[in-house]
Amino acid sequence: MDNKKTINTKKTQKSGTKLFYTIGSIVILVLAALAFVLIPALTTTGSRDEIIVGSWNKKPIKYVANSDFTRNVEYYSNYYKQQGYEVNDQNFYTILDHAFTATVLNRAIIDEVDKAGYIPSQNTINRELLPYFYDTEGNYSAKIFRDTPDSKKIEYKKNIIENLKYRTYVMDHFAQTKVPYYGLKSAKNESVALAKMNAYKKGFDYVAFSTDDYPLSQARNFANENPDLFTEYSFSVISFDTEAQAKSVRKQLEQNEITFFDAVENFSTKNYSGDDGIFTYTYQYQIKPLLASEEELKSVLATEVDSLSPIVKTSNTYSIFKANKNPKQADFTTDASLDIVLNYLKQYEMGRVQDYFISLANDFSLNASLGNFAGAAEKFNREVKSLEPFALNYGNSELLYAVPSSSDGLLYGAERNESFLKTAFSLEEGEVSAPIILGSNVLVLQCTEEQNELSESELENYTYIYAYYAGQYNENSFYNYFLSSDKTVNNVFATYLKYFYQ
Repeated sequence: MDNKKTINTKKTQKSGTKLFYTIGSIVILVLAALAFVLIPALTTTGSRDEIIVGSWNKKPIKYVANSDFTRNVEYYSNYYKQQGYEVNDQNFYTILDHAFTATVLNRAIIDEVDKAGYIPSQNTINRELLPYFYDTEGNYSAKIFRDTPDSKKIEYKKNIIENLKYRTYVMDHFAQTKVPYYGLKSAKNESVALAKMNAYKKGFDYVAFSTDDYPLSQARNFANENPDLFTEYSFSVISFDTEAQAKSVRKQLEQNEITFFDAVENFSTKNYSGDDGIFTYTYQYQIKPLLASEEELKSVLATEVDSLSPIVKTSNTYSIFKANKNPKQADFTTDASLDIVLNYLKQYEMGRVQDYFISLANDFSLNASLGNFAGAAEKFNREVKSLEPFALNYGNSELLYAVPSSSDGLLYGAERNESFLKTAFSLEEGEVSAPIILGSNVLVLQCTEEQNELSESELENYTYIYAYYAGQYNENSFYNYFLSSDKTVNNVFATYLKYFYQ
């Protein structure tokens, strides 16, 4: 049985992905032997043309023997094989993408170091050269040195200089060491301050009033107060880009030089209809937003059956309407009509719906404050739910305990809702909140627990956690800065499709 795994990749171009290329692997690539890599068989018959997969700083990145890109392809191919994956034409794009990213970052580092004017000293270069001429006992051998061709010595020296530049850049920017000269710098008390923020947590009980439960009786009351909004109309429409076009066609219609359907077929932009010219919208509340003024709305709605409306402005077009039927008044005794009213309220009058539930939630909050939360929940037929203590963490940064917004659909978006977070963390233990609108729900909270203790072991542990994430942020900035640079031209996906995808 074949135990090899196949990499599952999507054929979409990615930038900044760093599944396997890390700062450490960049250095490893520099140290890798300069082995000749055979380019995989191309889909074009017998082609051995030079393949250019992109460029960095106007210098092409080539898939040819002994190029930096090709060595990176070899590195990642071997890595996948070592992980038990099978490398084939179908997943080769992933390897090409990683290799391209590593090549860009490698070249970018060299450019940055050269720009800074760093030149390794000759003593440092000589020290790095010595191991190339060690004998089997690990001692320097003058004979091995003499027998090594000058071209090979030049190649060794070139690679060592490049490697020293890499190591200098990586050490300066990414080293995690107690030596203060290297790595990302941060204020002495930065991790302490964040650890204290993380230690300050609150837990809550809560109930929810869903706006989806808006009563039909309330919808009927609104409909009876505003019946015209739900009057049903049947129109056909011709729309034009310019008023001049509309005037010309309307004149032809009036003189019976063209039928309405022919005008739809030959002149209409069909912004508000299909090929048959039937107006997409039927209810007055749907028609009203399309027209520029109340007067134009009245003129369209007053159009008699088989008659034409005046030319009216409809959003970014000009339109002529034709009435197909007489208006039909809604019957608010049927559930179907009330469903239309509910949809309207939730789309255009959500404030009215929320006000209804805020009023209920206020009554609940008062009852819970005077009595107890569980008793009020029973009285109002609400389910009490609980939240374990969490930190004040807007946006759910991984540096702090997360707002548990994914634990319950009722809390969706809580981590970015300022009203929710401000209200929640303003509560004293045992205090009941005012209503909070969160998505399609109105919540009432009670603070059940407050924690604000930070032990020495927790502080020490957090210091390591903070250092890890700070390093990740630093690396992400490094990747994104160079990969999104105008100096980077990435044609890897197109190259993959042309030469390797079958």
